[in-house]
Amino acid sequence: MYYTLQIIDGSGLTDKIHLFSLFYKLGKKLKLKYYHKPLEDRPLVIPNESRFGVKLSTSQKDHYTDIFDFMGIDAWFNRYNQGLDPKEFKTITFNFDEKTLAKHAIHDLEFLIQKVKQLIDQATAETDLKILFAFTLKTQIEQINWLLDLPNSLLDFNFKDIYLEHRKNNPWPDKFLPAETKVMIHIRQGDTATIKTPWNKYIQVWDWKNNMDKEFNSIEEINDSDIMPVDNYYNFYEKFVGAFGINKLSTQVHSDGFARTFFYLIRSFIQKQNSKGKLDSLLKSKKTYEKESFKGFKNLVNTQVFVGEKTEYLYDMIHAFFTADIIVVGTQNRMLQKLYAYAFIDDCAPLLLTLYHKKIPYYNYLGNAEMMQHCVFVDLENHDINEVVSETRQHLEKNYFN
Repeated sequence: MYYTLQIIDGSGLTDKIHLFSLFYKLGKKLKLKYYHKPLEDRPLVIPNESRFGVKLSTSQKDHYTDIFDFMGIDAWFNRYNQGLDPKEFKTITFNFDEKTLAKHAIHDLEFLIQKVKQLIDQATAETDLKILFAFTLKTQIEQINWLLDLPNSLLDFNFKDIYLEHRKNNPWPDKFLPAETKVMIHIRQGDTATIKTPWNKYIQVWDWKNNMDKEFNSIEEINDSDIMPVDNYYNFYEKFVGAFGINKLSTQVHSDGFARTFFYLIRSFIQKQNSKGKLDSLLKSKKTYEKESFKGFKNLVNTQVFVGEKTEYLYDMIHAFFTADIIVVGTQNRMLQKLYAYAFIDDCAPLLLTLYHKKIPYYNYLGNAEMMQHCVFVDLENHDINEVVSETRQHLEKNYFN
């Protein structure tokens, strides 16, 4: 008995890895063998619409078809298909959606497992062909949370091993500078940013927050603890390197930047026919906003800054993620946290240092309880930088220097 996964919901890289891992665990729970179908990448950039005055980079590295190819995911899982002919399968497609779940009266994980077993047994009785049970996900629904109860111990792989194995025959340049400790900082902005306008108001350009029509006098007035501007990262990290010793660190800062932010904001201003004066000032501001936002990091010793939605920068970020000793993230998104949960399952894992405001983030839903021993959470309003550095050193000594 075999199973496969088709995730065609349009989600991004680590959402797909998260969903892939959840359904992979479900198949293993059912004691089925995995048959691989390639994961489909979402386009890296939104279409260029020059009338909005915004153009995003479409730089490509022709050697790889997409990010999954670069990471070696398909190459790894294609091994599972060796000796198998798709013509030998009878495929049962199971759409994981509310309509299908309601049709079969499935209301929790236990009922889901029972129903899948029943469907496979029925199909087995009707044919001599091998059975291929195909879970298909076209949109994310609340019932996916049932799969969060499945432990990561059901996985017979981790993405760190997959990535490093692929790099043996497909090397990628290591852009860290020589240093004792390598630090990778990920600063998501793009479609989750909050912009300070030239007229000294703040706009939250975050689609599902529904605030793009509103202007605020300050970030605090927005009252959203998820907001984490670039200067939050810089102000923390400047103190961190001062206490840790900057010459002992090689740092890479990775961000998608603000091109997408200004694309959405300027489009909104045009569509709503907002003040032409404000629109003109936004168009002028976007030319320097990114440079001004990251200039602090660019002035730090042994620090390299990669900003923009270039394919090469995405690959650089992934490579830095898998080779860093310390990974710094915020709560404005959970991109690398999801990848971390399915990449590092042993003791030798990088420190995941999470910056937050007011509410400490919750990672238990990722199924990797062990990752918590490699996490340090920093309340940006209430922390002792020397204690953070001490915890960091203890982690490095325990995991790398014994």
